[in-house]
Amino acid sequence: MVRSEDLYGDTQATFDRVCAFLGLPTVEMSTRKTFNATWRTRDDVPDDARESLSEHYESHNARLEEFLGERLGW
Repeated sequence: MVRSEDLYGDTQATFDRVCAFLGLPTVEMSTRKTFNATWRTRDDVPDDARESLSEHYESHNARLEEFLGERLGW
């Protein structure tokens, strides 16, 4: 699983991690430009929606973190 936060935060390192997982050689990316960015990558989610979604997915995210063995920070 690749978190978008990691991909946007350090594209090359995240790409390298995926390559290593797949057993592929790493290469220097020719661009790290963001493509297909929408409001979701620019604007904050309204507080009431964020709270509702956080509450709904809390147990699902906890199980996913346990399965992956890493903290997702969501």
